[in-house]
Amino acid sequence: MQTIDDIRKDFDNIYSEAILNIAKPLEERRKKDLAKVIICIVVAVILISSFPFIFKFLDSLTYNLSPNADYIERSDLLIWVFMLLGGVVVFLFIYPCIIAKKFEKSVKKDILPFLFSHLSSFKWSDKRVVSNDFIQNSCLFSDFVKREDDDSFKGQYKNVSIRIFETFLGGVATSYESILKTRFEGVIVALLPKKKYKGVTLIKKKRLINLVPKDLKKVNIEDINFEKQYNVYSNDLIAAKCTLTASFMESFKKIKLVFKASQLEASISKQGILIAISTQKDLFKIGKLYKPVVDYEQFREFTEELLSILELVDTLKLC
Repeated sequence: MQTIDDIRKDFDNIYSEAILNIAKPLEERRKKDLAKVIICIVVAVILISSFPFIFKFLDSLTYNLSPNADYIERSDLLIWVFMLLGGVVVFLFIYPCIIAKKFEKSVKKDILPFLFSHLSSFKWSDKRVVSNDFIQNSCLFSDFVKREDDDSFKGQYKNVSIRIFETFLGGVATSYESILKTRFEGVIVALLPKKKYKGVTLIKKKRLINLVPKDLKKVNIEDINFEKQYNVYSNDLIAAKCTLTASFMESFKKIKLVFKASQLEASISKQGILIAISTQKDLFKIGKLYKPVVDYEQFREFTEELLSILELVDTLKLC
């Protein structure tokens, strides 16, 4: 199996010798789809800006055709016409989103299988790769009532099963409210090693108050910089300190840097490791209509995001 350094060294060759050959035909399709999107938006803007003139023209036309009709009768016709035009405008704004999503899926279907074949046999999936129970048992998000996943990936690295997925978790603020509040939005990484951890250890963003299970106690960390950013809680202090080594904390902080995360939290327990990466950035995205398919940086960035997770597997010696 290739090492992480080998993958980084070989990336340029993989890109130039293979990815480009697959991406070039898709680039022609991208240009055609982008043209369709631009036309839809331009037509929609023209229609919206023409509404006052269309209203004035139709009002004058209906009056000339039916001078004896009262204003209410003429208004009914105008309302129907504007409802029709409004529906057309809505369609012209929605259709580009459909085109963009369809194109993105097509790019992923054609390119990701090849790219993943060089990244520890990862596969892209449009289905859930982690159960709700796994997330709830992590003690990070136990109160969500709604879950919406986007991109999902699964694979293995050195006998460690890895699940990665973008998700939204929503919950209610109180039992009296029905409005959903965002509990989490970003990327969740689940590492499922054969090695089983003792107890439960949570790494939480440093706040004045952290809500954690009652049996978890705060753990003092020797790394001052890490201590400034995070609070660590565990019901097995010895296991927590054995896990949170200096190299682990460096790899953990690197994930936050690579993903440009606004918040990073984790749960370590006997079921595995769950890492929650909160970010406003659109992650794991290739095949955007506004960006050339052959763009080098999007594939490099995509690869680095995955490799930062694999580095954590190496650091923890999970295999």
